[in-house]
Amino acid sequence: MKTDQQTTDFTMTPLAIVGIGSMFPDAENSHQFWTNIKTGVDSIREVPESHWRADDYFDADPKSRDKVYAKLGGFLSPVSLMIHTCFGCNLIPISEKISFSGWKSA
Repeated sequence: MKTDQQTTDFTMTPLAIVGIGSMFPDAENSHQFWTNIKTGVDSIREVPESHWRADDYFDADPKSRDKVYAKLGGFLSPVSLMIHTCFGCNLIPISEKISFSGWKSA
């Protein structure tokens, strides 16, 4: 159990948000994402062929083993080509795409 001396008061601790990185369906940046929210853009759609063949994994029976029973989702556009164009390097793995998101926001 904490005593009064062990409790830290964070109400007056300064906080600076220096940037935000994000990747959303149908939005190139956080401004476009919020515009989509405010204007009611529906970014949920069937799995694009560029991501995977939905028929390889889909089964309408939710009890089917090793299958999914949904074909809809919010999907990002392929970002590998964009990163390739920006940095002039080979395609970048997903962990570095996340870092790229942070770089874009700076």
